[in-house]
Amino acid sequence: MLDKLSYSLEENFKNYKTDSIVSNRLENLSKVNLFVGANNSGKSRFLRQLFISLYFSEHSIINRLKDNKVHCSFYKISDINDLIADSVNKLKDVFRKDSSKQKIDQFYKEFEQTLAKKSATDLDGYEFQKLVDYCLEKLSQVSNIELSEINISSSLTKPKDREHYETVSSNTREIGDLLEQLIPKDPLDETVLSYIPPIRTLKKFIKFKLHEDKVDQGVYTHSYEYIEQPILKEKIALDYFKGTFPDSFKKTSRDIFRDELNFENIETGEDLYEKIYFLRNSRAKERKRLSEFEDFLSENFFQSKPIEINAINDDGREEIFIKIGQEEEFPVHKLGDGIQAILILTFTLFKNKDKKQIVFYEEPELYLHPGFQRILVNCFINIPNLQVFVATHSNHLLDLSLEYPDQLSIYSFSKNLHRNKSTFQIKNLSSPDNSILDNLGVRNSSVFLSNCTIWIEGISDKIYIRNALKLYFEKHSGDHLKEDLHYSFVEYGGNNLLHWNFEKESEEPSNAFSLSNRIFLISDLDSEKNEKHEILKDTLDENYYPLNCLEIENLITPNVLKSTLKDYKLASIDSLDFSEFEYDDYKLEPLGEFIYKVVDKNKIKKLASTPEKNQTGKIYNKLEFAKATTKHIKTWDDLSDEAQLLTKKIVAFIKSNNQ
Repeated sequence: MLDKLSYSLEENFKNYKTDSIVSNRLENLSKVNLFVGANNSGKSRFLRQLFISLYFSEHSIINRLKDNKVHCSFYKISDINDLIADSVNKLKDVFRKDSSKQKIDQFYKEFEQTLAKKSATDLDGYEFQKLVDYCLEKLSQVSNIELSEINISSSLTKPKDREHYETVSSNTREIGDLLEQLIPKDPLDETVLSYIPPIRTLKKFIKFKLHEDKVDQGVYTHSYEYIEQPILKEKIALDYFKGTFPDSFKKTSRDIFRDELNFENIETGEDLYEKIYFLRNSRAKERKRLSEFEDFLSENFFQSKPIEINAINDDGREEIFIKIGQEEEFPVHKLGDGIQAILILTFTLFKNKDKKQIVFYEEPELYLHPGFQRILVNCFINIPNLQVFVATHSNHLLDLSLEYPDQLSIYSFSKNLHRNKSTFQIKNLSSPDNSILDNLGVRNSSVFLSNCTIWIEGISDKIYIRNALKLYFEKHSGDHLKEDLHYSFVEYGGNNLLHWNFEKESEEPSNAFSLSNRIFLISDLDSEKNEKHEILKDTLDENYYPLNCLEIENLITPNVLKSTLKDYKLASIDSLDFSEFEYDDYKLEPLGEFIYKVVDKNKIKKLASTPEKNQTGKIYNKLEFAKATTKHIKTWDDLSDEAQLLTKKIVAFIKSNNQ
């Protein structure tokens, strides 16, 4: 797996430049990495070059790890340190010489100081290797001092000497083995690489044959036969990759070329029939992968009805058949294009689920509804030992970066032409937020494609409500409602609510129903806008919900508020003491102002403004506070009664518009 921190760019990528302080380094790699940019900006070319470089890893830029920052492969660095400390103490206890005891203490002190200077994520592979080599040499010197006076030949006849020799040697090897754990494994060791191009299909290609009818001259009949050769795979390999092979792999013979690039690594969907047939007729371990794939399809696309996929030779026609619940099975090509696309995009993920995978996608959003794109990203994030690189134009995939900031990175590509020579600039958008999406021209147009919309004030409202809906659906497992498919959120931006018109017959440009004709509107409780509340209530009726508390943050329970504030306590503080309070004490009060009433503000990080004349104590970063808070709202019962009521109202609204 490529490291989440960086990937060094060398000769294979000489036309690409980054904005990193470290020259030619792709920083902040994550589990999901999106490459975005205009047409001909170099993103797809970069994606393919990255794939082929890793495929021929012995010729690639990552053959050695000296330029790759890596995470320790097996343990956290602190765990290894503890294990080594225990082993050093064991070794020290069996040493006979004081000089040896002093040397082993000195060895460990030096080792510990080295690790203290840099954390595991700061040490790259080359530095790990140097550290381990140095420590092994020092360890060997210390052990040799202890054993230097033991006569090896006499140790065979003196049990105490022989036992001491074997104990010292054994304990030394134990420390050496632990030190070796610090050396990261090759990131591509036992890793499956897959490339999924923009051109893909589940349909097998056929070839028509014309036959002259012998009875009626001049009348022709025809027949067809399946072409077993993977046409798309071969064409894509020849067009995209032959010119990028390392010099030692550039051949003219097509047969040799086909042997060099295993077509199993290019997933076009052409051979999905054979792969399903193989898994269905394999041992239990392989069949389990197909079963997990069927469960994924069932849960996300077919309301949890049992799904069965089979590869069937139907009167000479090799077809993938799907059976949904009690329905009669039918060829998969009769499903919508979106479901067919999902089959191609995700099958390899489940087929290789027990292995490490790096998968490269070009424009996976083709044929996919925004709701399906969300499901695809969730699939990427939830499958372990998987890393993906995606060249995309999808604004919906970019929108998801706000939900998964720790698991999704964005890289923008742009092309510069100087004296007829092209170079490509890569910029890491490492902290995606709404402003970045705006700069990219992103607008969440999924509101046009889902069946109803939930109008909220801002992104923190979305975080609370999305979490509450998740807990509701977990509690009521029979409900399967998907964001951007059955419903979408619209952020109207606080005071901007006054500028929207919610009358269906209005022809004003700001008419909300020009975006969606099914609206559920949630607003903060604001006594200064009673007239507007009355108008909205008259217009939207049951689909208007003014909160019965000041703001969305006021919905959290006292226990959740206390747990969240403990996360904000200063490092020097052991615990926080709270004044006694109940939900009703703060439901109508600015939460930031209330927090400073019930806990000593000198013991927590500054998270709210101090109330001044005609002002309220407001939480500075509502987005971060919402993320911190929802970590402590883990079950339906963690929600306040008011939050549960709001959630039930929203679910009823969504259901009524998705019959």
